[in-house]
Amino acid sequence: MNFLDNKNKEWYVIITRPRWEKKVGANLTDLGVENLVPLQKQLRQWSDRKKWVEVPVFMTYAFVRCTAKERMKVYEAEGISRFLSIGGVLSKVSEAEIDRINRLLDYGKKIELEKLSANIFSKGEEVEVISGNLRGLRGIVSEKPKNGKKKIKILIESLNCFACTEISTEMLTAVLPNRLMVG
Repeated sequence: MNFLDNKNKEWYVIITRPRWEKKVGANLTDLGVENLVPLQKQLRQWSDRKKWVEVPVFMTYAFVRCTAKERMKVYEAEGISRFLSIGGVLSKVSEAEIDRINRLLDYGKKIELEKLSANIFSKGEEVEVISGNLRGLRGIVSEKPKNGKKKIKILIESLNCFACTEISTEMLTAVLPNRLMVG
């Protein structure tokens, strides 16, 4: 493999079969595909014993680093369901985010996930539309959620006004402030 091939590699999120994360990681390694299956140790208790086991941090998710041409090779690994895509676009993960995950794993403490959900959007928060006709537009939440929907304001700078619309919270993601994105 030459340097140019390595430079064109990007990290993608793949979805695995339930409880197949570790097996998928081993299968990808056997195929020569760079991958990351973040695992953490947890003490599990059965009726007759306790045991430390490695469990996935992200259930049914793993990460692969490959070129566009190598993506088909990923499907050769048993246990792969599909690549994660949002709005028809493959979800890519930056090197900084992979580094952040690895640093969390190296820290050695228990990791719990808190999903960004419709309930955390609050009035005045900046959001981005991730699917539908408005995909890519950013706006400000202008009302509390009602029936799983939010009113957002989209700035139309040239007219010096906001266009307000109601949108499903599943179509939104929070725009994280730069201070949270510590690399």
